[in-house]
Amino acid sequence: DNLASGSRDKSVKVWNFETGKCRRTFRHRHVVQTVSVSDALVISGCEGGKVKVWDIESATLQKSLDGHHGAITCVKFDAYHVITGSTDCYAMAWSVIGSHKKCLQAFRHPKEVLCLEFLYCRVITGSADGKVSLLTF
Repeated sequence: DNLASGSRDKSVKVWNFETGKCRRTFRHRHVVQTVSVSDALVISGCEGGKVKVWDIESATLQKSLDGHHGAITCVKFDAYHVITGSTDCYAMAWSVIGSHKKCLQAFRHPKEVLCLEFLYCRVITGSADGKVSLLTF
């Protein structure tokens, strides 16, 4: 069982939930704004607009996703996709699988994307205009 944290010191830490010990530390070039973790992966987003996919066991960077032009505010993922939200007013869908690093689909919002949830092929976003959107891809 893993717990992940992101920090102003530009680090991502993966913790063992039962022992409380740090298992891995990963680095960004900017302040880490958001993290999402599973048994195998931790995905992090930073103020610089980068999203990084890390393999916990091998302690390696699997891919770096570029496409946002603002700070990453939220990230969710499943076995196939990563969904990210940003201050650039976009929610973006990416592939977790293989070496594909380009955005699969971008959803424009009138204001910054502040939070999101990812359920199957539906994305629910909350943005700074106070609206909740249901998106399908």
